[in-house]
Amino acid sequence: MDFTGIKPTNTAAITDAECAEIYRRLYETMPEGASLVEMVYDADGKPFTFIYLDINPAWEEITGLSREDVIGKTLAEVFPEFCSEKMDVLGEIARTGLSRKIDCSYKDTLYEVYVFKFSENKLGFVFTDVTKKNRNSEKLAWLASFPEYNPQPVLEIDAQGNIIYQNRAAEKFSNPDPTNKLTNFLLADIAPYLADFEANSLQKKSRDVKIDGRWYRQMLLYLPSIQHLRIYAVDISDQIEAQNTQKKINVKLGELVSTRTTERNVATRIIQQNMADKAAYEEAAIHREQKQFETLIDLIPAYLVVLSPDYEIVRSNRYFREQFGETDGVKCFHCLFKRNTPCDLCESFKPLKTMNAHEWEWEGPNGRIYDVHDFPYMVDDTIMILEIGIDITNTKQAQRNISRMYRYNRGLIDINMDALMTVNKSGKISDVNETAITVTKRARNELIGSDFHDLFADRNEALRASRIAFEVGNVRDFELKLMDREGRTIPVTFNAIVFKTEEGEDIEFFASLRDQSEFKRKEEELLRLNRDLENLIAEDLVMHEQLVQAEKLAAMGRMLASITHEINNPLQTIKNSLYLIQADIDSDDPVVEYLEIASAETQRISNLVGQLREIYRPSNSNMEASFDLVSIVFEIESLLHGQSEAGKVKWVIHQPTTGNWYVKGDKDQIKQVFINVCNNSIEAMQPTGGQLELIFKQGIPGSNEAGVLVRDTGPGISVEYMDRLFEPFQTTKLKGAGLGLAISYEIVKKHNGRLMARNYENGAELSVWLPLSSID
Repeated sequence: MDFTGIKPTNTAAITDAECAEIYRRLYETMPEGASLVEMVYDADGKPFTFIYLDINPAWEEITGLSREDVIGKTLAEVFPEFCSEKMDVLGEIARTGLSRKIDCSYKDTLYEVYVFKFSENKLGFVFTDVTKKNRNSEKLAWLASFPEYNPQPVLEIDAQGNIIYQNRAAEKFSNPDPTNKLTNFLLADIAPYLADFEANSLQKKSRDVKIDGRWYRQMLLYLPSIQHLRIYAVDISDQIEAQNTQKKINVKLGELVSTRTTERNVATRIIQQNMADKAAYEEAAIHREQKQFETLIDLIPAYLVVLSPDYEIVRSNRYFREQFGETDGVKCFHCLFKRNTPCDLCESFKPLKTMNAHEWEWEGPNGRIYDVHDFPYMVDDTIMILEIGIDITNTKQAQRNISRMYRYNRGLIDINMDALMTVNKSGKISDVNETAITVTKRARNELIGSDFHDLFADRNEALRASRIAFEVGNVRDFELKLMDREGRTIPVTFNAIVFKTEEGEDIEFFASLRDQSEFKRKEEELLRLNRDLENLIAEDLVMHEQLVQAEKLAAMGRMLASITHEINNPLQTIKNSLYLIQADIDSDDPVVEYLEIASAETQRISNLVGQLREIYRPSNSNMEASFDLVSIVFEIESLLHGQSEAGKVKWVIHQPTTGNWYVKGDKDQIKQVFINVCNNSIEAMQPTGGQLELIFKQGIPGSNEAGVLVRDTGPGISVEYMDRLFEPFQTTKLKGAGLGLAISYEIVKKHNGRLMARNYENGAELSVWLPLSSID
């Protein structure tokens, strides 16, 4: 499709996040298997395996392995039976950055693997299934070898008698005399036949030629489209000898006709029978050859079809019929596209006008792309079209993928914040990115072809850095001073890696120049600030901690006094009302169950109010009681079902199948902690909703604790609010006193546990860790 002149409706540049999402989707949906690995080296620096970092869905489909079976594991762990003799090649790619294609097989399938360096010690693999392609190539090569390995001579000559082609059997008849115009004895007296073909427009003739005492029957096939004569020769010496023998027998029989009439008649019948048998044998042989040829045509892994000038499908091979159905005698446009008129963009019939072969690409109704070859073909004095179509869909897709990958890699280079340059062995710059142009204040055409070392204030130091790169293979953090067009010097760190040919010869290095100006300035400023801060920190630390703790206690005390006072009176009224309702309702009424739940929860609130008074004083509750952490989480899901459903939040609980999940503490207080945390997560995902994920975790060995990770898909916790998250009266909500997390923090702390918060890639995560209790 031609996009010339089309202007984008939105001139805003694609953001980094959008760009990353685009390439992530491409990586996830591409039909080729792809993986990202990290090379692992032994103590001698030799690569001996790699670790899988990422795979795409196509890779999972090819191998039958899931991400959980692969990510973070080595090659030997994923494929124990796989012995990689190409590990040195992969190590070379990781070291030099030169991409390569290698072949490998898996489960009787052959893959062409494109390996490229993704980043330091990381490689990317793209797997393309080439099994069918290789088999098709082998079949086509096998079919094309028939004339060459035919035991009978085959030649093709032009209108002047010059040999265009001759197989090995025909080469045996070549004339060794260079002075003789006859280059091959099979072409003796061929000129009249060439003239006769041109004059009469005939296609076939045959003749018998005697060479060195042997007779050869030649089938002459004229190809008018290219004005060539094709010659097929068959040794018929035995047949001629049999005929001569028969003549001698007939003469002898004639001389003895009067005395041996009976014998002659018998012999004649025998001879006639032999001739009939021979004719039948020759006819059967011709039929077998024709059948074999048709079978070969059906075995070709490409479609073949003969079209008449009026668009009728005269003949087709099995591949064509399997793809498009039984088609002989049907108009091609109706068969393929159910049209009543010829296709506007069809190029199949161009050879009827030009009398020359024509090649073009065609997308069939099955969605496959074909490389189509059309030839003028004479059938019973009618010029028809012989069309061959080879499926190139996978090849076209691979070409598009490679093109997209090149644009992707080039984009990564150009958006890099470091100045990147490619420098050949003579010191000339062969390529630069946009940052290099900006930093040096020189145009791309000025940089390319110029001397790399002239860009620096100290040319000798730059030469030394280049020499180290070529001697060692790389250079790390070599400090230089880059000089821009205006003469301003910029401190940079020079990093480089050398590219080598397959023979190990150094050809160029890839250089990275990182501007250290801001770093140097900040380093000096930081040193000064550190000196000032060191004097203040020691004095302020103790006072600050005491002040923060005092403020927390004072705030919490005020909060507890207010809350317990305001809650007790209406809570008592609710309890009395529930009691009266229960007394008036029959025990079999379904409503009783809900009233009992409401009464139990009201009592729990009453207990919590009482506990709030004691939150900063020694608790009388049983802090050593044991309860199941898993059951608590499922109770919370049931209690908050209404809030989560109204807020369009989906609960995902990863229930553990093994391990000890009994913890110590007050069950109601811990239940209140999870209610506060989950409620905060549900409110953080409003108004669009999202997913609330609860993951059970065992502590590190020896910690004797278990935890629950509560993850939401909200906007996350802001950096400025993170440090004050568990302080009283700190909130980002329009409504609320900011007490929930402060209370939860104090409850977990009194249980000798931990309540922590962080942001992860999809939102916020709060983790509750409690000490384990042994199971009696």
